[in-house]
Amino acid sequence: MLQGGYAADFILGLTVESLNGVRNRSMAGGALREADPEFRRVLALMREVQAAGSGAGRVCTTS
Repeated sequence: MLQGGYAADFILGLTVESLNGVRNRSMAGGALREADPEFRRVLALMREVQAAGSGAGRVCTTS
């Protein structure tokens, strides 16, 4: 999807639970837990990298 042009922050925000222990938002157990500020920062940086055309489309993610 990243290679298809979808925004990196959108895709990662929907599909990734955590990055190196930095947690995304969650609705586990019916309770909303907001994302760690560092996670939101990573998403913002990924969008910047993608917008700059620096190869963010080749990012590999695993959960």
